[in-house]
Amino acid sequence: MADIEAGMVVTDSDSSRRSQDDTATLIPNSGNLEGSSHRATKTTRFKDDDEVVEITLDVQRDSVAIQDVRAVDDGGSAHSGGFDGLSLVSPSSSRGGKLSSKLRQVTNGLKLTNPSKKVPLPQTPAPKVVRKRYDRSKSTTAVALKGMQFVTAKVGNDGWAAVEKRFNHLQVDGMLLRSRFGKCIGMEGSDDFAMQMFDSLARKRGIVKEVLTKEELKEFWEQLSDQGFDNRLQTFFDMVDKNADGRITAEEVKEIIALSASANKLSKIKERADEYTALIMEELDPNNLGYIELEDLEALLLQSPSEAVARSTTTHSSKLSKALSMKLAPSKETSPLRHYWQEFSYFLEENWKRIWVITLWLSICIALFIWKFIQYRNRAVFHIMGYCVATAKGAAETLKFNMALVLLPVCRNTITWIRSKTKVGAVVPFNDNINFHKVIAAGVAVGVALHAGVVQEITWMYIAYPVFLYSCERIVRLFRSHDAVKIQKVAVYPGNVLALYMSKPPGFRYRSGQYIFINCRAVSPYEWHPFSITSAPGDNYLSVHIRTRGDWTSRLRTVFSEACRPPADGESGLLRADLSMGVTDSNARFPKLLIDGPYGAPAQDYREYDVLLLIGLGIGATPLISIVKDVLNHIQRGGSVGGAEPEASGRAKKRPFMTKRAYFYWVTREEGSFEWFRGVMNEVAEKDKGGVIELHNHCSSVYQEGDARSALIVMLQELQHAKKGVDILSGTSVKTHFARPNWRSVFKRVAVNHENQCVGVFYCGEPVLVPQLRQLSADFTHKTNTKFEFHKENF
Repeated sequence: MADIEAGMVVTDSDSSRRSQDDTATLIPNSGNLEGSSHRATKTTRFKDDDEVVEITLDVQRDSVAIQDVRAVDDGGSAHSGGFDGLSLVSPSSSRGGKLSSKLRQVTNGLKLTNPSKKVPLPQTPAPKVVRKRYDRSKSTTAVALKGMQFVTAKVGNDGWAAVEKRFNHLQVDGMLLRSRFGKCIGMEGSDDFAMQMFDSLARKRGIVKEVLTKEELKEFWEQLSDQGFDNRLQTFFDMVDKNADGRITAEEVKEIIALSASANKLSKIKERADEYTALIMEELDPNNLGYIELEDLEALLLQSPSEAVARSTTTHSSKLSKALSMKLAPSKETSPLRHYWQEFSYFLEENWKRIWVITLWLSICIALFIWKFIQYRNRAVFHIMGYCVATAKGAAETLKFNMALVLLPVCRNTITWIRSKTKVGAVVPFNDNINFHKVIAAGVAVGVALHAGVVQEITWMYIAYPVFLYSCERIVRLFRSHDAVKIQKVAVYPGNVLALYMSKPPGFRYRSGQYIFINCRAVSPYEWHPFSITSAPGDNYLSVHIRTRGDWTSRLRTVFSEACRPPADGESGLLRADLSMGVTDSNARFPKLLIDGPYGAPAQDYREYDVLLLIGLGIGATPLISIVKDVLNHIQRGGSVGGAEPEASGRAKKRPFMTKRAYFYWVTREEGSFEWFRGVMNEVAEKDKGGVIELHNHCSSVYQEGDARSALIVMLQELQHAKKGVDILSGTSVKTHFARPNWRSVFKRVAVNHENQCVGVFYCGEPVLVPQLRQLSADFTHKTNTKFEFHKENF
């Protein structure tokens, strides 16, 4: 059924449009107003006193059109009322006044049956404009219709039996307290929101007490678990409409915004509730009536495609179909031998670097042991001491080798130089240097146990080499960190994050993804702590973002905060200071900082990949932000995507810049975290005209899209972004997604868009996500023609 065009004039006054429902008697067996899911014609009669009105409806899915209205005499004859589609013509009979009254009753009855549709009524006052109606069968509203779910995968999905069980546990004298309603239905952590639901459901049933019987709870549950969109929309509307007058005022809108913000831990939205209330009222109440109705709320939800739909349309349907046939599901192998062989081959493919290094190390240890064992097996002392001496001497030989090797993996400068200046990293897993150090230490322990304390005079030679190498490392570090860097700018952000911007020391060169050690003598003269570099190599400054988690970082934040002042309008952060512009508090001086580095990290090899999938968790986004900025700087300097560095940079002879596309996913719990890198996001949105970098921000404190607790936040975000082009959480043009990403869908989308290419997956954050990302990288590498190489760095 075609939508009614906006601007169509009908005779319906504001007062009658907003009137309370009149009553009429529905004659039994006269048809079902709701109809079926297919198109059908339904006839219904309403009777009041001595009059009968017969209505013929054209019902198609959720759309309803009035085809004909007749006044039926006692004898059964009818007088046509002259309805054509949805255009209502006033009847000319002498009973027009009565009939008009019945039509109003019918219209209100239709509102109850299908509250999302508005039916124009014949009235004499000034004409008004009918809002545009939305066809729910359109694909653009498919995802939106799934919104406002009170029962989700995490709330009440275990059914009434589980709710009843919790009731039996929480009840007091057979009654459930209002304060325990949320816990009983499975909506924990949102007590205020759950109590608001309780109040609306109780108000609708005339329940004034703040307790429920099991029967009343079940009735509540049946309404909440009803998956019909009209029911969910009406339930949400009733939550907002506290006085149950069918109208939502600006004050009620403000209350539900504050409630939704609290449920999703969004303090900034709660603080700006007045502003967002005005935004919603401006959109849904253009006539300044001071209130909105149910159909207005539906319009806000359905008027534009959701972000999920918009994202899904970026990949062609043919590619999606192809992705579905990529054998992503586990294959059903009948032969156990074949299954184990496949698993073994996958293991070799993913760990061949580690395997050959460990194999080489073990081979050397075994060869040394056998050589020395055989040597002493043929000596005279063997006949006196037997196998004990041969075993001790063999173990001593392996001990010498491992003692000479044990400190090499922890020589940071040496490892960084080798991985940065040579191509040895293609066959040596430098990212596992600490693990290899632990393996060698275990070999030393075994050698000591077997050797049983026998020490030879030449053993010092094997100890002297690693001690000398490590001493050189410390000397280099001492000289390199002697001069203090100059602090240029400081910012203190929400989430206990301190951002430091400093000058580059002479000759200081680094790669995005690397880290430095920082020492602040005002905090502790001997402590050095590592932090990822957040600036890009092409920037004229050096920056780090430090999350305060311990004593040292907390004290560092305190000493720098003393020289800061509150930010000016348009600036981010809680406190700021900019020495380059002379902006400090009372001309306070910053403490001195010493830096040591840079040091190599897993993310520094990003330029070797065609496609980057960057995943940061919380403060783990710091090394990835540097990569994003470096890719952007490369584009800005005129370097071709996927080409070498521009000659002007003096780096054309070095490794080519292979990256053609970058996807950045940042997941954080706190809305204030987006202030940390707001400038970078705005810069990418402004300068990346070719769409090389794709940014995805996720706020995990907000309930997933579709949950009733985040429904208004989703609507508000769509409205704010459509009108002002700014996201309500990040304050940038990058729209924030709610809840955690579906990582399998992320990998699938990248695999579909980049066939026959190599994707570098770089993760930085808590270890909790490592197993899932590593497994997905392996699955999509083996079952698609896109190769994913996983690299991790844990904080």
